[in-house]
Amino acid sequence: FVYGGSPSGRPQDPARFAVRGSLFAPDVAVPGVRRGLVLGASLLFLRGEEFACGDPDCDGFDADSGAAPVVRYERFAGEATVGARPGPFERLHATFRYERLRAFHAGSVPPAPGAEPAIAMGASNVSAITGTWELDTRDDFFLPREGLRALVQVTFGSRLLGGDYEYSRYLLNLDTSFALLRAPLRFQASLGAAQGDPPFFERFY
Repeated sequence: FVYGGSPSGRPQDPARFAVRGSLFAPDVAVPGVRRGLVLGASLLFLRGEEFACGDPDCDGFDADSGAAPVVRYERFAGEATVGARPGPFERLHATFRYERLRAFHAGSVPPAPGAEPAIAMGASNVSAITGTWELDTRDDFFLPREGLRALVQVTFGSRLLGGDYEYSRYLLNLDTSFALLRAPLRFQASLGAAQGDPPFFERFY
């Protein structure tokens, strides 16, 4: 749960916050199956806003950031995950996500042309399927001293699934840890790409 309160300069505006709850079972035993199933579910509700100035820093509104043009939005999302474990350190699963979005303009002036975040005004839907392969040989989840975590993920969003956004998203993540002078060190590398017309929160910055 994250709470941001009302934006600066606009105390009467709705508060910004996000809350997410998840349940994840990484190894559900099934009679007659050598390795267990992977099952998960999550819910997300978020209320936020993004600046829609002509420049990233909104320099023209330094004296009164509350007057800057913004796009206010809400996200209500649910996810369901099912998968399997091909090996003792691997997980292969698919996730279906459905989101209901609502976005509208706020602020004392209209957004600058082309400065709005990538989200449809009014009500819209995101419907996507994500496939994930994960390898995790780390010796500890929070403070690993050795091992590797690799993740390959592909997401497809489409109107054929009931959404309003056509896009694909690709992510490769590598994370390795080792101990040096009794201290755990961690190195992480990520490579991602998005194509089509994903909403702004599905894009890479």
